[in-house]
Amino acid sequence: MMCSVVDVILPFNRVDDYLLLAVKSVFASVGIHVRLILVDDRLDSSDPIPALPGQNVVILRTAERGYGNAISVGLREVSSEFFALMNADDLIHPNRLSRQIRDLIKTNSELSIGRVIKFNNSGIVVSQKLGNLRGRTYSAEALLLGAYGANATWCCRTSVINAWTFSVKPATDWITALNYFEHTQITYSRSAIYFYRQHSNQVTKSKSYFRNSFQDVYPSWANLCRRLSMPVLDEATSVLVAAPWAVSAKPSHEEVIASMNWLNSFETLTHHRYSNLVNRRMLFLMRNATGINGITPLEFFSALKGLFSYLIETILNIFRTIRFKKLLILK
Repeated sequence: MMCSVVDVILPFNRVDDYLLLAVKSVFASVGIHVRLILVDDRLDSSDPIPALPGQNVVILRTAERGYGNAISVGLREVSSEFFALMNADDLIHPNRLSRQIRDLIKTNSELSIGRVIKFNNSGIVVSQKLGNLRGRTYSAEALLLGAYGANATWCCRTSVINAWTFSVKPATDWITALNYFEHTQITYSRSAIYFYRQHSNQVTKSKSYFRNSFQDVYPSWANLCRRLSMPVLDEATSVLVAAPWAVSAKPSHEEVIASMNWLNSFETLTHHRYSNLVNRRMLFLMRNATGINGITPLEFFSALKGLFSYLIETILNIFRTIRFKKLLILK
């Protein structure tokens, strides 16, 4: 039986057109009634918030800034059986929330993760060099390859998430997921689509975020490796498999080979469930290798598959862009 109301926590650190579009997107949800919890995380909150679309809106103010603090503040206000997250830059498919709650009830899961489609300010769907989640299942092992599933697509059972302590570090969602996902019953709701906007004003686009965020993530990343009996790479090498976007200098050949060996162990652990993500990383590592010494034919073939899948994704995104722009017109 579908619940009647879902609370949506939406932190924001500026008031702009993106925020208004995000709020409008939430209230365009079908098959569910939404109560929107806006969490004002601005450094200066003296500027008034304009009239917002939708009727059922609560506005809260954080005492301390930061995404993790904002989620914790919003969570204390949640009164529904299920709640969801939303970012102030993004959009959601009208069916996102109803499909996630349906999947939570059907599978008796504690948390649903939706499918992410990234787009730019021109409304063009962007190809992801490091790959996307595929298939119909999800497990915490995916977090060792990056923040897969650690994002604002979460729709959760409130009683379970209330017991979590959200990290106050910049990479809040990734660190929190590394600490809790292993023992959480998770369903991957592939048909629940979350549209992630890429633009120049994002916090995650700042140089300091790229430079420092994985330093905060690494202790939790290494701990999950240990719990899963995976080899623990040092921080400099682990960046190559978990956060290639944070690599600031060309890695040594030894680091590349160590990363490839780690990925082979990961494939064994996960029974090739995330091969599409592994192949993209093999491609990245192959491009950074200074020679072929120590690289096996299977690793080379894996990199080729990573290149092929990226090209296919780029072609398919032409058609995804057409569908996405049609959805924007309907909204």
